[in-house]
Amino acid sequence: MFKSDAYQDQFVHRILSGKRDGYFIDIGSCGAISSNNTYVFESFNWRGICVEIEKSYAHTYSSRRCKFINDNALKLDYRTILQQDNAPKTIDYLSVDIDELSLDALKLLPHDEYQFSVITIEHDGYIYGDKYRNQQREFLKSLGYHLFAGNVRVPDAHFRSLSGLNHLDNNGFEDWWTHPSLNKNDVSFSNIFPENVLSAI
Repeated sequence: MFKSDAYQDQFVHRILSGKRDGYFIDIGSCGAISSNNTYVFESFNWRGICVEIEKSYAHTYSSRRCKFINDNALKLDYRTILQQDNAPKTIDYLSVDIDELSLDALKLLPHDEYQFSVITIEHDGYIYGDKYRNQQREFLKSLGYHLFAGNVRVPDAHFRSLSGLNHLDNNGFEDWWTHPSLNKNDVSFSNIFPENVLSAI
């Protein structure tokens, strides 16, 4: 049922209490099903937008309901795309996973018109340290978002399988954020495995 590599979809499902009829934006969505952070939500009647640059994944989206955009995430007019898709002003889930370009994509979104209930964003701190993480945090905090789980760690089994990277410390690859409207500002985790986040909420 759930397909995310690091429990992102389960986190969103729980934090939003199994919401139905939601809306998502998935930037860097990879394949349509395997390792996909938003696939499961279509079974709860969600709709949304998936953006993936790799042409080899395009054929996998024939089974999805989402609007699939097979293009460079940094060359899109998100305001127009969201307006044309009749997106709600409160978007339930934003997933951003395009490595060191995640912050650039985040800044292209029309934050003056839309807000996001839950955000998972990649910073790959276990590779880059604070290079991208700090800038992402400064930007999202300036918009009022709450860092619910900072420095979420790569699931251990997957981390050990990363040949060539095993010499690095497993010091986190993503931050998970919530909008203040969810009333979760009194909860905060840091340097935690994603499955432990799930067990605590």
